Amino acid sequence: MVDVSTLELPVLDVSDPALNGPEFHVAMADAASRSWLARQPLGYLTLDRDAGELFFRNRSATFPGQLLAELYGIDRGPLREEIDRNILHIDGPDHARLRKLVNPFFSPRASDRWRPAMRGFLDQLWAAAEGDSCEFVDAFAKPYPSLTIATVMGAPTTDAPRLHEWSNWIQRQFDGPSLTAERPRIEQAVEEFYAWCDELLAVRRTSPRGDLVSVLIAAEEDGDRLSDVELVNLVLNVLIGGVDTTQAQLAHGLRLFAEHPDQWALLATEPERVPQAVEEVLRHEPIDRARA
Repeated sequence: MVDVSTLELPVLDVSDPALNGPEFHVAMADAASRSWLARQPLGYLTLDRDAGELFFRNRSATFPGQLLAELYGIDRGPLREEIDRNILHIDGPDHARLRKLVNPFFSPRASDRWRPAMRGFLDQLWAAAEGDSCEFVDAFAKPYPSLTIATVMGAPTTDAPRLHEWSNWIQRQFDGPSLTAERPRIEQAVEEFYAWCDELLAVRRTSPRGDLVSVLIAAEEDGDRLSDVELVNLVLNVLIGGVDTTQAQLAHGLRLFAEHPDQWALLATEPERVPQAVEEVLRHEPIDRARA
């Protein structure tokens, strides 16, 4: 077996503020042309989609969030508690149990019930856009996910701005420099979210609906139910995954379609081919696969 530390690999620091916009893509393309793997300050970065999926699917691989926390001295407090309770850091039977209780809510069929609300939010945001152009990230990519997640959770849409802010701050736990410079604000966001979620859980225990929180409260498998700590942190996982990932991929996807207008045309002419078109674009864009 080859020791990866002995390999001659391109070096890439994705946290470098100079790697922004076009400069990032140039650097990624250069590294991807030389190897499927790059060295970065705290580890390695896969530059090939198939390689990335191999590591994601490998049961012996673990998420490095707790190790990152230890490297930056996060050994106690609200943020450390949240990190240890995050489903990303729970392995083995406990992880499988949580996924089994939650997965039915996120099946394609279960997700269909939210599509009318999702389309309504897009209509609302489109109506608010002025003129023939807009700044897409601010006008759509940022507000849309939190409006949708608030609805899925069973929370008022007026809470969407707070959910967006908490998600963005808590997500910075995976950015080493932010852990050092902005830890107090990240921990504040964790505490504020926990307090907000506790109130929502209390409401849904007495007034259940068909939303995520109500379903998680009622979820049961062979007599096993979720504890309050598990409930709060699963809701937090959904918030961060739903807001951060969606806003990034909306902007990323729009850029790709703008660079491949022939694929964009399928949205109007052959919408059923859109998933295949996206896959084709990504398979010819190793630089973007790495970022995604």
